[in-house]
Parts: sequence; C-alpha cells; structure tokens
Amino acid sequence: MGAGALAREAPGPLGKQAMRSSLLPVLVVLVACACEQKPAPAPSAGKPAAAPGAGATPSRVETDTYAVAFSATATAGTLTLTARPPLHLNPDYPAAFRPDPGGVAFAADRVPLAQEQKTPCAARAEDTCESTSTLAFTGGASGQRVSGTVQFSVCEPEKCLIEKVKVASAIP
Repeated sequence: MGAGALAREAPGPLGKQAMRSSLLPVLVVLVACACEQKPAPAPSAGKPAAAPGAGATPSRVETDTYAVAFSATATAGTLTLTARPPLHLNPDYPAAFRPDPGGVAFAADRVPLAQEQKTPCAARAEDTCESTSTLAFTGGASGQRVSGTVQFSVCEPEKCLIEKVKVASAIP
C-alpha cells in the first residue's frame, strides 16, 4: 500500500466533525439513562435479605441454601438449622453460636451446637438436613433481647459453604 492509499482511508477534518456530531445523541441518551432512579437490586441467591427496621436482626433467616430459626425463653435459646436440597449440614464443621456481648450470660464466648435433634435428608438418610440445638443461658428477663452469630456449614457433593448468620430474639 502506498501513501496515497492511507490518505484516502483517514477521515479528513469534516469526517471527524461528522463522527463527533453523530456521537452526541448517543452520549445524551447515556447520560439521561444514568440519571434515572432505578429500584434497588434484589438480594443475591444464598445471601439473606436485609433485616427490616433500623438495626433489627431477624429471628428467622432464609436463603436458597439454608434457613436459620432462633427463639429464646427466659433460660435458653433454641436454634434450628435447615439445609435446602440438594445440600446437607456439614457434620465435620464445628458449628457454634457466638453471643453478642452484654445481655444474658452464656457459658462461653463460643457455644458449640449440640444438635440434640437431627432430621435426616430425604435423598440420603445418612446426611442431616435439619438440626435443633438448645443454648442455655442465665440472666434472662421478659422483653430482653438475645442475639449473636451462628456459624455452620452446608455441603453438596462438590463443595461446602461456610456461613455466618446474625440472629436475635426477644424473651417473651
């Protein structure tokens, strides 16, 4: 290719101006779209939705992979973990409840989940899909809030997920 061929392919000053003016409507539309109010995106699968109310922590958290339910009486909390199919609770993970400071007194800063009640999975009876643990404490009074973080793991054949979920309940 000679120098003459390059000169014919490169746009002249009028060609550049025409290109700029054709981009102007596109830029105006893009700026207008960026300024529109859009609804907040839906929570991603596997992650709990934000708790309702300022600073509120739900006593039940549900996702596509698990559900956690927590309730309290004057002397103990009841924590139920449920793995959603095809997952199961990981028996090798040291599941525990870490109470928030203040309030009722637990025996330790980290309370292992005893899983007194276990429900086998429908697909595989040797796997546990739901467990319930009782978490004893002292100093509970009506209306007092019991809160903390539960740590557990759910698995499928290919991988395991480690979860940390905030829960709370008021003593009736």
